[in-house]
Amino acid sequence: MSVKILVVGSLNVDQIAYCPRLPLPGETILGEKYETGLGGKGANQAAQAALLSSPGEVVLFGAVGNDKNGIWYLEELAKTGVDCSKIKTKESSTGVAPITVSMENGENSIVVVPGANMLFTEEDLDEKSFEGIKIVVCQNEIPVCTTRKALELGRLSGAQTIYSPAPCPKREDFETFCEKIDYLIANETEALQLSGSENISEAVEALQKKYKIKNVIVTLGSDGFAFKKYFFSKNCKIKSF
Repeated sequence: MSVKILVVGSLNVDQIAYCPRLPLPGETILGEKYETGLGGKGANQAAQAALLSSPGEVVLFGAVGNDKNGIWYLEELAKTGVDCSKIKTKESSTGVAPITVSMENGENSIVVVPGANMLFTEEDLDEKSFEGIKIVVCQNEIPVCTTRKALELGRLSGAQTIYSPAPCPKREDFETFCEKIDYLIANETEALQLSGSENISEAVEALQKKYKIKNVIVTLGSDGFAFKKYFFSKNCKIKSF
């Protein structure tokens, strides 16, 4: 089966502590449950895509460290059907995300220690692997230059490119690759920050007009999502689709 979806992104070991409530600054409380899971925005996207695809159709580009977490992570991720052959092992610790979850209301606090993720550079991208790809998916938690290169290679290969600006990048960094994005999927905070707008309607409009992104999807939590599509004429004027 040929690869159809290529994801470039992070791999983190989630270390999750479930507590009655979130502790106050300087406070120690007892937790009720602990779990270790596969995290990282890139790996999560790849795993979900693989669950909806046939084996071998989804490949993940990223990095783990040369530690026990890295070995465990690759073994567990392969079970989801993701092709892990392009994941590099770096002289570093594997990325980790200690997470505290309140059992009272579901709120959480997260600290991400990127580790090997930040050592995954554009030189680690195999350009031939982009040939014949249908969809390229990118986000952050890896160096901006790597994300930019992946989107460029995706566009050159004729693939549809999907980008999630999480964590939200600096606007000046975003402007260096925004024209390589076919689908922008952002949450409300990210959309407002990138557009400089004060409400979602204005944010969607600004992201499409200023950055020439045809498809902007803004997730709104329990309120669903906002979506509006445009197409561009040859003289770059934006018209409603």
